[in-house]
Amino acid sequence: MGTEPSEIVRAREHLSSFEKRMMDKDSTYHLSEGLLLLEEVLENDTGNTAREVARNIGNTYASKICSRIDKFLQDPKLTTEPELEHLFKLLLELDDSKFGDKAEIKKLKVETVDRLFEEYFRGYTVEDKKRAIKKLLEKYDT
Repeated sequence: MGTEPSEIVRAREHLSSFEKRMMDKDSTYHLSEGLLLLEEVLENDTGNTAREVARNIGNTYASKICSRIDKFLQDPKLTTEPELEHLFKLLLELDDSKFGDKAEIKKLKVETVDRLFEEYFRGYTVEDKKRAIKKLLEKYDT
């Protein structure tokens, strides 16, 4: 049994750092770096085992992150714009990666944006809010 490629080792370190402080501003860096390193393995490594390990790590972290974000969004006390914006950035990182359930990520992006717009557009009509949400999601969907 061989050792893991250095990219996987470094990716694990970044993703572990991310997981320990997911809501910190600098956690996005660790998430991004970890996912990019795993994608490097998918694209460059010739070993099927390494690719499978990278794919499993990436999908596992994406699933865990989506689950945590979903729990945050269900908490009515989570109403601050900075927290919601941070969650949206994390979802964009996941969406740009090769990992995770894209339908689940999109659903969470919509919920996050909906909560943000509730904060941003208090007092506006429901139709105005829906148009703005649709426009924003079209801009960021890949």
